[in-house]
Amino acid sequence: MTADLSSNAPMARWLRADLAANTNFWVIAYFHHSPYSRGHRNSDTDPNMRAMRENIVPILEAGGVDLVLGGHSHSYERSPLLAGHYGPSDTFQSEMVLMSGNGSDRNGGHPYIKPPGKSSTPQGTVYAVVGSSGMLRADAPLNHPAMQVSLAVLGSVILEVQTNRLDAWFLRETGEIADHFAIVKAWQPPRLGPATAEAAAGRLVLRAEAVPGRLYTWETAQDLTSARWLPGGKLRANDAGRVEWEVPLALDGPTRFFRLRQ
Repeated sequence: MTADLSSNAPMARWLRADLAANTNFWVIAYFHHSPYSRGHRNSDTDPNMRAMRENIVPILEAGGVDLVLGGHSHSYERSPLLAGHYGPSDTFQSEMVLMSGNGSDRNGGHPYIKPPGKSSTPQGTVYAVVGSSGMLRADAPLNHPAMQVSLAVLGSVILEVQTNRLDAWFLRETGEIADHFAIVKAWQPPRLGPATAEAAAGRLVLRAEAVPGRLYTWETAQDLTSARWLPGGKLRANDAGRVEWEVPLALDGPTRFFRLRQ
């Protein structure tokens, strides 16, 4: 019998209190019904998987959980650093990926970076379906848009934590490493590099150095000391760690300032 998975059930109330009292540096949650999957179980239609996504995942993210391990679907699926995806798969948006890429620095990539400690806004969680350690179902689409990696192979996940770095490997039954990612908690967030501005054809092109794959918000104001910066949009740094955006250039308009925020 499945427990009550509603947002105010005893389990949910216990979870909120437990996460609020947590002082551990790393937080990993594991349970049976994965919130995201297109293995032989579909998280859009399975009622328990849907309830976990809609009611429990917001609690996990608000509580600063770093990694979620689930099962129920007999495959291996793994997301990038996510936040805010509580609906069915067709509601997934790229802005819900806080840091893109495969999360591995083994082949010239970059780990997922997030600040340590609790925050007023979710700083990202990696979700993994680890359901193929003892049983495999290959009759699956494996096409959930929130997933970075989807595999219909046997294997297990190995975790290693060293201070502020967590590494995870998906080890196949053959001994092959089929997936790797790392999460690094940086005490000092990586700073944005020098920014440049270039006027061309009635547009102002702004560029800055940033963390590869990181999602940023650009804002504008008419006064550097203003407490009211207006959001302009979302931007993602490319793999080279560059971010670029354009705004209309009005030479006879008021002075405008721009900034990027993580």
